[in-house]
Amino acid sequence: HTHNSVYMPPGLDVVCYSNGSDYARGWRYCIEQAKKGRVVMSVDCTDLLNRRHVDPDAKDNDLMCHYPEKGVLPFSSVITRDPKGNRISVPDIPEGATAVVTYGTAVPEAIRVQRSPDGLGDIYVIDCPLLSGVPDELETAMTRLDAVLFADVCKDGAHPFATMITRLQAKRLLPDRWGCVAAANTYNPLGTMLTFTNKDDIREGLKGLN
Repeated sequence: HTHNSVYMPPGLDVVCYSNGSDYARGWRYCIEQAKKGRVVMSVDCTDLLNRRHVDPDAKDNDLMCHYPEKGVLPFSSVITRDPKGNRISVPDIPEGATAVVTYGTAVPEAIRVQRSPDGLGDIYVIDCPLLSGVPDELETAMTRLDAVLFADVCKDGAHPFATMITRLQAKRLLPDRWGCVAAANTYNPLGTMLTFTNKDDIREGLKGLN
């Protein structure tokens, strides 16, 4: 709550899930990797633990997920939602699309912008749970995008996406139009989300890509 930063030493797999269903599938994969000798850290967003709604004002219950009885979510995967909110595979992203790449508490915020784009056009939301590396599916998604905004939960200057963007650029995978927004570079008052990355930050970041 106060720091909004994640320290990631070499050799540590770091993940952050945005909903219970993906958490359950992802956690199974984390356990599998730990049994094989890897060291995994799962970052919990406390705001999401008891949250039921993507849009608290609408009382939509869209964070009330069914428990998946089986299946895993590998580190190489991302979760993509089309402009109607449907989950789709990365190859189904149309060429020339605009997307927000994010994780954790910023996923519901990105979906709120997606639902009310206000002239921004169709927005795809790519939920990227892996923070310590670049998922294979994210690299594939980059090849289909005309514009992308990275919306980081952590504060500016200590955000995982900074490293991820650098790695994508080194492979020449970033589209010409890209940007990044992050949480305010200050301490967050306990018990509030005053400095957290929110829908207004994401909306302004998307406008800056035009």
